[in-house]
Amino acid sequence: ECLAAVKWRPAHVPLLMCVSEAKRPGRPDDLAARILAEVGGALGVRFHAKSVVIARGRVGATVAVDLARRLCAGDGVPGCLVAGTDSLLNASTLAEFGARNRLLTEKNSDGFIPGEAGAAVILGPAAKASAGHLVLRGVGLARESATIDSEEPLRGVGLAAAVRGAMNDGGVTLAVTDYRLTDLSGIQYYFKEASLALSRTLRQLKPEFRLWHPADCIGEVGAAIGPIVLGYAAAASSHGFAPGPGVLCHFSNEDDERAAMIWQTEQAGE
Repeated sequence: ECLAAVKWRPAHVPLLMCVSEAKRPGRPDDLAARILAEVGGALGVRFHAKSVVIARGRVGATVAVDLARRLCAGDGVPGCLVAGTDSLLNASTLAEFGARNRLLTEKNSDGFIPGEAGAAVILGPAAKASAGHLVLRGVGLARESATIDSEEPLRGVGLAAAVRGAMNDGGVTLAVTDYRLTDLSGIQYYFKEASLALSRTLRQLKPEFRLWHPADCIGEVGAAIGPIVLGYAAAASSHGFAPGPGVLCHFSNEDDERAAMIWQTEQAGE
């Protein structure tokens, strides 16, 4: 669908494929080695030589967007295809998360509903953006020592650092954002982290700062959530149901990786 929309030749477009972390229970050991060839074979196409697999879980799309920005700026490609696919619906994965009380059940309200998904978005040079398109303002990556399995007190330092990184990268503040789109999927730890990170980074009074999390409709979908968030933000922008032109997207892995992006809708005449 993405390639059909832009009419680019696949051989000219790097595919940046986001998948689960290598150590995630239930993940095929040879996933990273197989997936690009299998996707290309299923589509009957050969993607650009710069195509890569990014095995970074939920933060993978942010890593992919940062890479796409550099590829579009320096390698003369017309754009990049950022995709993600993941599934938590297999026995070993469910057993592992069940043993760690991560699943939402009748006996555990502090958990997520497992799901599976695939999603993709096309990114092109910001200079060619037209009115209604989302334009990347900044990307930030950081690490959090007080992970969900840690005994350290959670203060949201890592996610706050990622948000600050995105602000510094774009030379903006959260004043340019109007709502948040995140990977939150039901576990209280991550909602608390998001709240703490916001308290550390928001310096302008906002009467309203909505928090959207698509997982409340589709479940926990791992590495697929990044492209889903981007697609949702693009749809909200182009169809006019976003609370405003600016959106903060942030993501947290089970390990220490944290990521944030700031996007704004291109306005007519800009």
